[in-house]
Amino acid sequence: MLKPLLNFLPKNQKGHGLLPWVIGVMIYLSALALFGGLSLHSGLNKWSSGLSARVSVQITAAKEVERREETRAALGVLSATPGVKNARLIADTEVMALITPWLGDVKDMSGLPIPSLIDVELTNANSIDIEALSVRLKTVAPHARLDDHQGWMGEVLILATTLRTIAMLLMGMVVLCTIAIVVFGCRAGLATHKDGIELMHLMGTTDRVIAREFDRSYLVYGFKGSIGGTLLAVITLIALSKLMANVGEGLLTNISPDQSLITALIALPIVGTLLTLWTARLTVRRALKALV
Repeated sequence: MLKPLLNFLPKNQKGHGLLPWVIGVMIYLSALALFGGLSLHSGLNKWSSGLSARVSVQITAAKEVERREETRAALGVLSATPGVKNARLIADTEVMALITPWLGDVKDMSGLPIPSLIDVELTNANSIDIEALSVRLKTVAPHARLDDHQGWMGEVLILATTLRTIAMLLMGMVVLCTIAIVVFGCRAGLATHKDGIELMHLMGTTDRVIAREFDRSYLVYGFKGSIGGTLLAVITLIALSKLMANVGEGLLTNISPDQSLITALIALPIVGTLLTLWTARLTVRRALKALV
């Protein structure tokens, strides 16, 4: 007897047809925020760990003979230093390839005082005393300059931390907006059918039975929106990954989906559905108590 009354509760509200779309947009934005935060964290960790275990030595003597002698002496000191895994002199052609983007394609290198660059691989990030090594290098190669990349890496990591924080704050704001939208939808539905709900109360229908109908409907809304938003996000992320792969070597190529991102994308529709259900359940039950 009560079934015709229960059927119209959430279903006859035309405005609720937009709710899955709104939830889908929110889930989509959350997935993009997760992609930005988690992938940036993973990529920068790999990138910085590689640089933290390396230092470079630059020999800037103007005369070629002097530069060669200092380079040979510096290689000897580095090879004899405990904690140094490998020291490799970078060829002039490699050095030119590094500076070509700034100087352009220089055909004649004879007039250019190209510095000698030594790439030093350490056994671990804390295996040597950088300051002490720099002093020893200066004694045999006065024009040697040791760079451990720490100053530059520190600024980049601060920027990365800021971007990750912004991404997580954005995700938190999206969650709050989703909760607010569901709460507004529930209250609008209850207000629309206030007379019908009061009638059902008079006929002996309990709040639990009425609330169950809302739970069922909002569970469907949340599931449809979460699945749709996640699928759209996956398509977007695949497209972004392919674009990043075409950029070439560099920081962007490290920003790619990893296990943590895949796990988050699998959990996202579940979390979105449960969040919608939980918000609707709490809102409807509180509102029904106020109507009694």
